[in-house]
Formats: sequence, C-alpha cells, structure tokens
Amino acid sequence: MLYGILVATKSNDDAAHVTQRAAILAGGLREATLDIFSVVTPAGTRRILSWMRGSEHHAERTEQERTMRRLSCQSEYLREQYGIRCTIASGVGALAAQVAARVRTSATDIVVLGGHAPHWTKSSTGDGEAARIARMCGRPVLLVRNEPRCAYTRIAVPNDFSDDALRVTETVMRLLPEAHITFLHSYRVAGQGAMSRAGVVDRTIDNGRLRAQRQAQAAFSTFLQRLGRPLTKFSLVLTAQPEALATRTYLRTVKPDLIALADGAASLLLGWLNDSTPWTVLNDTRCDVLLLAPRQAHSVSTS
Repeated sequence: MLYGILVATKSNDDAAHVTQRAAILAGGLREATLDIFSVVTPAGTRRILSWMRGSEHHAERTEQERTMRRLSCQSEYLREQYGIRCTIASGVGALAAQVAARVRTSATDIVVLGGHAPHWTKSSTGDGEAARIARMCGRPVLLVRNEPRCAYTRIAVPNDFSDDALRVTETVMRLLPEAHITFLHSYRVAGQGAMSRAGVVDRTIDNGRLRAQRQAQAAFSTFLQRLGRPLTKFSLVLTAQPEALATRTYLRTVKPDLIALADGAASLLLGWLNDSTPWTVLNDTRCDVLLLAPRQAHSVSTS
C-alpha cells in the first residue's frame, strides 16, 4: 500500500533539510510517494513587491516561476542522491489553507514541515502553524528541526495508555517500522503527598509506589495487545516524576531523534497545545516532532 508523503514549505524558506528528511522516510518504506509543495505566501509576495515594480499578480507569478525552478532542481537532486522520484507543485495563499487544499487532491498520509521552535509549534496566539495544519488536514504532521543525518531510530512516545497514545504508536509503527520506541509513563501514587505530610512511614509509601508500578506495567501489557500488529522494538520507562519534568529529563539526557504525540486535551499527557509547561519542554529540546491531530479534527477526503 502506497504511503503518501507531502512536503510543504514556504517559497522563501530554505527547506533542503525538510525534503532530505522526507526522502529518507520514503526510502525506509516499502512503497511511498513524495510530493513537494511550496507556497507563495502573502508575506513572500510583499517581499518581492518591495524591490520590483508591477502588480501583486505579477509578483506572485514571478515568485511561482522562481519557486518551480527551485523545486525542479530539488527533485533532480533527490532522484540522483536517493533514487526517489517526486512530484512538484506550488500554490499562492496562506500556508495552512493551501496545504489543506493540496491534501484534498492527493493521497497524502503525512505532511512534513520545517521550522524551529517555538515558531512552528506555538505562536503568541497559542495555536501554531504545525498544529493548525494537522487540524485542518486531519493528517499527522512531522516537524523537521534538524539536518537529517540518518533515518530515525530512537523514538520517544509519552504514553498514558489512552486511545490517543494508541493512535500515535500505530502511526509511528507504520511510518518507521524499524525504529525503537521508548514509551514514557508517569504513574501516580494515590495519596502520596498527604501520606508524607501525615508522617506515614517510608515503607508504606514505597509499597504504594510498587503497587502503582505494577498497575502501570499491567496497563502497558493491555496497551500492547490493543495494537494492530506486534511491536518488536520497544522499551518502557516508568517514573513517579511529574510528566513534564520526566519528559524534559529524558529528552535532555537521552536525546531521541523524534518525539511523537497527539494534539488533544482529552488525555493526561496529550493536552500539549493548551498547557504552557509541555510547550516549554518541547522548546527546550532540539529533537524533531511528530504531531497527530485530535481525533475530532476535520479530515479532508482524498480523491
């Protein structure tokens, strides 16, 4: 089954690292298509108008022609370096709207974007461009922050054993079948704070922590059974630390290639887009980000 990869960039951005990452992804899949789509945004048009004479339409056409020449060169480079053929196209307008329109007319399974935190993840209005595109398209969005040196091999997935965490895991398994997934789970010891303040002996608290760990391990076993196919390369990290702190510590010390999560407030750890602490965690790390739209997000149909 073909896996459709759509690379979406702004015409005035240097996106060589994004297309290279997409080519590496395509090369790791049995069958994949690669579509490179560059958008002439209003800001890009204004930049051209500032140094050339003519109408806005003329500026847009000039920028589109320049963009298509650049895309043609990128396409040839990817064919020579990675043996991958791709389609190229350009659009004019707001990036998110243009990408959503492109998804409607293509067999797209994932959108690949480029950028650097915090611009692509969270804007001052609280709704970043990557999240907006994921919601409008109903497709996973891969945010490429780093120069690609090799295929993704180490993936971090915060896991509260919810349906959202299941969707994230199955998406990673399909996109990166050879990668090792490390699940991060923060368990809670019921009443630990109250027991500590009441002077309860450490042994009782330790027993409560041990019970919580066993419950988490049992929940993880059930989670694995819910997956559509067996997962072979994985590990589970259990911690009593608060989730944001545990995730930040793991990302800083282990430095995984990619962190995968869902945009949704329904579950404990996946309400990332509405909580400033998790956004601080993402902005503190340099790893790439795979973001899934909420389950109720608008999903465009392909034709």
